[in-house]
Amino acid sequence: MDAVENGKQSSLAGRHANFFALLAGLTTRRQTVSILNGVLLGNGTPGVGTPYMRYFENAALCKAGRAESMLESLRAYWGGMLDLGATTFWEGFDPLEHDAQHLAFYGRPFARSLCHAWASGPLQLLSADLVGLKPVAPGWRRLTVQLPKIRLPWICASVPTPHGDIRWEIEGRRGKIVTPDGKQTDLRGSAPMTIDIS
Repeated sequence: MDAVENGKQSSLAGRHANFFALLAGLTTRRQTVSILNGVLLGNGTPGVGTPYMRYFENAALCKAGRAESMLESLRAYWGGMLDLGATTFWEGFDPLEHDAQHLAFYGRPFARSLCHAWASGPLQLLSADLVGLKPVAPGWRRLTVQLPKIRLPWICASVPTPHGDIRWEIEGRRGKIVTPDGKQTDLRGSAPMTIDIS
């Protein structure tokens, strides 16, 4: 494995240093490919421990153009919580745990938070990182949005703002966004669009 840790090539590099370097834009193209193949998509380094850190790992995948891998990770990891009946985001999750093990944390029984805001990474990953729905002016007065680079059958969301909800829906390669003032904009092409809310 040819990975990067502390600015040097290393075969014993950890996941965290690598995905943070990639997210910070500190890697060359060659290093990015090495991190993707040898660390993030390979099985040679131990996984991250919490949903909080999984967010950063998945954001790095998305930034490196591997949105499909990011979606697979979301489905497997956070989907695993849903399969066990989760209705909120858990502080920790290990798909290999069973029964009451899912409630224990740091060696203490029933210490795991089952409603943990720091574990809500998929909300950011799906809306901002995948679709590019981001505020570019205070209070969402101006925003950007774009069709995902990968084909998804359907995406729909609503974002609360001080002016009302922004609603967007994407089906295949077409989409629309409706701003709180009722203005509808059709989404076309892969370039980000800027929309002003009046």
